[in-house]
Amino acid sequence: PRIGNESATKSPMICRPAASRLEGGGRFPDDGRMRFTELNHIALHVEDVEASCEFYERVLKLEKITRPAFGFPGAWYRLGECQELHLIGERDLPVHSHSRGAHWALMVDDMDEWEAFLTEIGQPYLPRRVRPDKAYQIYVEDPDGHMIEVCTPPGSAAD
Repeated sequence: PRIGNESATKSPMICRPAASRLEGGGRFPDDGRMRFTELNHIALHVEDVEASCEFYERVLKLEKITRPAFGFPGAWYRLGECQELHLIGERDLPVHSHSRGAHWALMVDDMDEWEAFLTEIGQPYLPRRVRPDKAYQIYVEDPDGHMIEVCTPPGSAAD
């Protein structure tokens, strides 16, 4: 069954990275030629779109957004302000994901609240660690085995 198109899409926003995170003095390379403007979306191939939707809505609290009427099952979600998650159904190949390999990350504002919430709903996650850039991180796994890092901004972890 086709899943999606249940809610209206918010108007697009333009995101700009923090200059402190850019290499080369906080500027994009500008040679007068074409360049990328943003990471628009992440696409994940999933076996069961309904099970994946339940996970992303219940566990990660993502907002479903309008999805065009493609000829295959799927669903779209908002990630923060500017990016999207696109679930593509009918996965028939194995997923190879690991915390130190293929994964993606969502930055959160309060790791304590997220860990309490995940514990409350019985969602397993890898224990909290502090990255070398002093950000907290934990990992959850979706129904297909895709690893998702939940992290705080660099410099937010207590010493």
